[in-house]
Amino acid sequence: MLRMNRIEGLLDGVDYHQFYFQADDPTVFLPAYPPGGPANRLLAATETGHAVCVSTGIAMGVVHLAIELLDSPPSGVDDSHDWEAIADVSMIAAVPTATIVLLMQRTKPPFDGFELPSGASTYRIRGHATGRSLDFDVVVDGIEQLPREHHLLQLWPVDRLEPPTVRRADDPWARQGPPYKTPINAASNAEQAVTQQLQRINLERRVGTARPGTDGAGGAPAPARSPQGRPTGGSHTSDA
Repeated sequence: MLRMNRIEGLLDGVDYHQFYFQADDPTVFLPAYPPGGPANRLLAATETGHAVCVSTGIAMGVVHLAIELLDSPPSGVDDSHDWEAIADVSMIAAVPTATIVLLMQRTKPPFDGFELPSGASTYRIRGHATGRSLDFDVVVDGIEQLPREHHLLQLWPVDRLEPPTVRRADDPWARQGPPYKTPINAASNAEQAVTQQLQRINLERRVGTARPGTDGAGGAPAPARSPQGRPTGGSHTSDA
């Protein structure tokens, strides 16, 4: 039976066309754009492997965000919205809790801390987005201009890491062009490096080895401490 904890609300603080889903020491610096993550991509994993960058259409402000924390893969693609973009990426949670990270301000409840379904482990994240073209490169303050951009992040534990998968691309949004140019070769090289890292981690698991400084169960660094965020309001648990 699929068990789900859903967190949803308005996320205020998007900046530079992005926000992050992070499961790592909260002091870890996150770049303005991760390697291989030009702005017309929906999801891109960071170099650490412990966070995922989500690209938005708006430049700054507020978007609708829902997060579904699952104990097993979803049975199919979500149909709660007419999603224009859907993509999957893998990540390694270095700590048993996660948070949404904003570049320029502190995250507010309910997105400032929540428990992951399998603690510190490997996960697959599926991102969904719609409305990224409606207010492209605009500041949406949520007061004078209400948010029209919706995002859904689904996360579930997996046994192994897999390369990114694009299930659906919102071409009308992509055709407007990324607000920051990323050389194609640089993005391609970064994706190749991430793929090689995933292959190395999976090989270490199969032969039962791990790099020094890891937890010995998949290459994730042993957590030095847990972040201060705790499960907050705005979420509910259900069985499907």
